[in-house]
Amino acid sequence: MPSAPAHHLQVMLDHAKQQGAFTLVDGAQAVAHYPVDVQILDCDFYVFSGHKMYGPTGIGVLYGKNHALEVLMPYQTGGEMVRHVSHQATEFNVLPYRLEAGTPHIEGVIGLAAACDFLNTQDRLALLAWEQSLAAHVYSRLHKEGGIEMYSPEKGTTLVSLSVPNVHILDLNAYLDSQGVAVRAGSHCAHPLMAQLGVAGTLRASFACYNTMEEANRFCDVLLEAIDLLNDE
Repeated sequence: MPSAPAHHLQVMLDHAKQQGAFTLVDGAQAVAHYPVDVQILDCDFYVFSGHKMYGPTGIGVLYGKNHALEVLMPYQTGGEMVRHVSHQATEFNVLPYRLEAGTPHIEGVIGLAAACDFLNTQDRLALLAWEQSLAAHVYSRLHKEGGIEMYSPEKGTTLVSLSVPNVHILDLNAYLDSQGVAVRAGSHCAHPLMAQLGVAGTLRASFACYNTMEEANRFCDVLLEAIDLLNDE
């Protein structure tokens, strides 16, 4: 991971360990953009979803250290997760079988493995730099326009988050969608943050390794069209 995010995460992990807590990192937003080394992080658990890294939906990964996985109790029962069952007791199987009940999501695992192979064959830092350059370009264009509230930093991120005073973000989103531009609009599972910012939500353009500069400019052009149109109503 880049030094600044890794440093802040490491501080939190170290503090949690000092309190005797297990540490779990939700890496769903990280794995598609950053090279991640769980041994360096030294966390007890690391989780991420397949669809965030160009894989299929309905599949994800739980990494865990043996000592942490051993204390987890199975919450599902099924084939291969037990050694012996009687009326008196159940003896669970060894890891990882005790936590993988029944028939696994076979096709999802194959698709997820292909996504992992794809990312592992890429220059991850080069991909990250490209994604950040697209976000920085969009930020620069929109910031110059005025009348747009920007919530993401100018540099060092792969997304641009914004709102427009007196224009509802869902109206902006609807216009962008009608023009074939796919973005996200809403609270982004961060209602307390939106309340702190005093907004109903934000419009978020997230850039991936396959996006182009033409698409970044297309987003800006259509967004500005939407703002002009909706401000006239």
